[in-house]
Amino acid sequence: MTNDRTVSVFAKDFFQLDPIAAYGVSPSLEVGLAGICLQPDHGYVFVTFAYQDAAGILRNNVVRFQSKPEVFSTAPESQIAFTQVFAADESHPSHQIGHCQTQGDYLDVSVGDGEQPFEGQRLDTTLGKVLRLTLDGDPVPENPFYEAAEPGEPDRPANYIWAYGFRNPFGLKIAQDRFFVSENGTDVDKFMEIEEGRNHLWNGSDRSIATNAAFLQSPGTGVVQVDFYTGDSGALPPRYEGKFFMVISGNPIALKKDSPPQVLVFDYGFEENRLLSVPETFLRYRGKHNQVLAGVQTGPDGLYIVPLLPDPSGRSAIFKIQPAPGHRHSLVLGEDAAPHILLREKSCLGCHTIDDKTGGRIGPELNRQLLEQRLNPRLDSAVYLQELDRVDSLNREPFNAFKAARQELREKTGRTG
Repeated sequence: MTNDRTVSVFAKDFFQLDPIAAYGVSPSLEVGLAGICLQPDHGYVFVTFAYQDAAGILRNNVVRFQSKPEVFSTAPESQIAFTQVFAADESHPSHQIGHCQTQGDYLDVSVGDGEQPFEGQRLDTTLGKVLRLTLDGDPVPENPFYEAAEPGEPDRPANYIWAYGFRNPFGLKIAQDRFFVSENGTDVDKFMEIEEGRNHLWNGSDRSIATNAAFLQSPGTGVVQVDFYTGDSGALPPRYEGKFFMVISGNPIALKKDSPPQVLVFDYGFEENRLLSVPETFLRYRGKHNQVLAGVQTGPDGLYIVPLLPDPSGRSAIFKIQPAPGHRHSLVLGEDAAPHILLREKSCLGCHTIDDKTGGRIGPELNRQLLEQRLNPRLDSAVYLQELDRVDSLNREPFNAFKAARQELREKTGRTG
């Protein structure tokens, strides 16, 4: 997609995939092309994906397309695949290869565990890892487990490993020369800083996902791409400088009103090695149709957000958010959550259940009939009036502010109205 919004096909049919034939209709059939990253100096376009080999087995892969240096182009000049890096490992839907990024002469790639949790702990497989390759697809000699291969021998998987012990590290970001990952668990998701050569301990349990996390999203609703706004471009207001943006993909099957697709923003202390603010909602999907958010990226003129599903008319879109000083908008970034979420998290539903509305279990159910049966005898009792007198004697806030309301209760003679 060019700046004048012309859309053209850059590349197609460069891998084989028939997920329905292989896996049937699955509620989590998330498989195929996963990530795109650019290297402007060389004009490289890297694409990560899962494909089916000649035997129909799902494998991970990366293709490097050659484009025009610095400005790129609408069609590649050539392409090469890094097939040999991943050829020995079987992938799996939703647990396949993920995002990629470039830094100088390096290509970093995240790889899911292939639905095989303990593969992430092993150094003889690329599954459950963050890999570091050269731009030509070779291992980086400075990688922590690198050992030079014998002449004519293929490189060991360990030669490519930068860090290990992951489940689904869908989001990668280098910020201030530090490496950050957003990762899906089973019931909780996380954001954390990762370290070279370190085992990040995924063993099949949410307890292992939670270990060493900087932030947990619970319940898990699919954290995916993460980005860091340096402030250099001036594309966003100054208050967002030095903050992370993280995508919550949402439920890909049914739109859950209490966990919609959204983008979170938060502040991370690089000196303190921890979050300095509670993640807040920057943008929330408010539509009535199913939607999943897949990516976020700060650009020179705003924040770009990528939804996964087309709208009811079949159109797909990329959204851009940018400052518009002096303009009024009906929807304000970072506004409070929907009323039903506020009720659940900050009001009655935090402790009570009301009819069929899911809430807390600390307090009794707020069914009107049951509530009246419990409250009427209490409101008519002398004990209740004594309690009102006792509260009136508490000469401090917030009790003073409601003294007139309590007096009004004393003077009520009926239950209607």
